[in-house]
Amino acid sequence: GNGTFASMIKAAAKAGARTEWSETVWKQLAAGIRFVPGQFDDDAAWKQLAETLAELDRDQGTGGNHAFYLSIPPGLFPTVVSKIKQHGLATSTEGWRRVVIEKPF
Repeated sequence: GNGTFASMIKAAAKAGARTEWSETVWKQLAAGIRFVPGQFDDDAAWKQLAETLAELDRDQGTGGNHAFYLSIPPGLFPTVVSKIKQHGLATSTEGWRRVVIEKPF
């Protein structure tokens, strides 16, 4: 869930911090961390992701700015990009949308 995921992120961020750790800054960042489980082709998971992003826009003031960072096998890019579009996540009337594709090697 969100708590376990946030704990893993905190440990990684703390280990890689190049400046003195700030619990105050971490708490601000952690307020926006969500874990949405699902398979790449699972429409229910994509619907939940869209709802979660709308919640973050509303509650955290992200303003519709969404970056989708794809560190996945190249064969899954078409499925994921298609689902991003299908579930209305590719465009916005406010903010920006980006898809970042990590090199698969």
